[in-house]
Amino acid sequence: MAETTVNENVCAPNLIGESSKKPHSDKILYQQLGLSSIDTIASIDAGGNGFTFGTSYQTEHKKMVLHGDPQETFSVDQSIKITTTTGNSDGTPENTELLHIIQDINLKFDNYVHEISRKYCYQIRVITETQVGYEETYIGVHTRCDALLHVKDRSYRLFRVKPHSKTVIKKFHLIIHRFNSDLETSLEKECSVGRVLMDDEATSDASVIVGDRVIPVHKCILASKSEVFKAMFAHNMKENLEGIVKIDEFDAEIIEELIKYVYTQKSTRLPEISRELFEAAHKYQIHDLEDKCKEYMIFNLNFDNAIDILDIAFLYNFGTFKKKVFAFIKKHEEEMAKNERYEEYLGRNIQVNNVAYKLKLCEKYNLVILKKKLFHFVREHKKDVAKNANFMDLFKTHASLMGELFTHLAD
Repeated sequence: MAETTVNENVCAPNLIGESSKKPHSDKILYQQLGLSSIDTIASIDAGGNGFTFGTSYQTEHKKMVLHGDPQETFSVDQSIKITTTTGNSDGTPENTELLHIIQDINLKFDNYVHEISRKYCYQIRVITETQVGYEETYIGVHTRCDALLHVKDRSYRLFRVKPHSKTVIKKFHLIIHRFNSDLETSLEKECSVGRVLMDDEATSDASVIVGDRVIPVHKCILASKSEVFKAMFAHNMKENLEGIVKIDEFDAEIIEELIKYVYTQKSTRLPEISRELFEAAHKYQIHDLEDKCKEYMIFNLNFDNAIDILDIAFLYNFGTFKKKVFAFIKKHEEEMAKNERYEEYLGRNIQVNNVAYKLKLCEKYNLVILKKKLFHFVREHKKDVAKNANFMDLFKTHASLMGELFTHLAD
């Protein structure tokens, strides 16, 4: 059996079908490949002449966005090497040609899904597109992973009958499907039942009252998802005897969404009310909704909401949240310094051990309002501040700033 020599020339085909916020940007392709709206597709296109056998192909470092909730971004590097063999030593007919296709795939995730309590799996498939159709040639991975997933040197064979040997491989489609393996199957069954019950007021046996809104519910459903509701519906509790739960501390739209989630395990309003919904889920101990809200907030961390999320992290003592937000602020220090909320946050908790750091930020980004607060703090605590080594080092590193400070102290 003679194997074609591999030419190590590296081509750079186009990466098409990049995921966007429109899952059906190419509806025909999705239909042809039998994909769902939460599948993400990246296609390597060889161009008009197709892939040349005996050559290596490699994608550029390309950013993608996975479809589905929560939003997750990643970059993909993919290389493909194709060789051909002929003959029948492995039992294949003499009139066949074997294409040996070796793929090396790197996925590097740019966010924190792998560090949050919910566990995700990734199914990775490769579908080969030729002139005559599509063939799923390879199921790459069906596994949990960390922030870097490497599918190394996975190979498969594509059989071509010699009379059709001119059939050209036009594209390779990389299909990525993310799901929660622990919950997906059971939740789909629960959701269908929950939707029916949620709309069935005739069988409800309790009501949740929020302001002037009355929400019919089923005690057993609420109790099954919340230890707080379970306690309320214990034998001699008022809520159980009267069949009424009154809630005053949250708006009706928040409680409606919480109850909708209890029944269906889905929420469509996270972009609008993730913080309020989290607080309600925390109070009523609906832990999977808590996780979903936390997930959404950390995935959508940005300059405008970073301080709100940091406040939540401190209020509920979420160590991971604190680390993520502080890392985000450090990475985007210049942009955050332009945000009034961030300057206001820096002025909240001024202490002897952080005054030097905050003075440096004032000098670097001209934070006038914060500087006045810090100068006032130093005036009020000058004996303690003078004992702090970091503060005293400013005389060496930021002489003009310290001169301005002492002018202020002399007034």
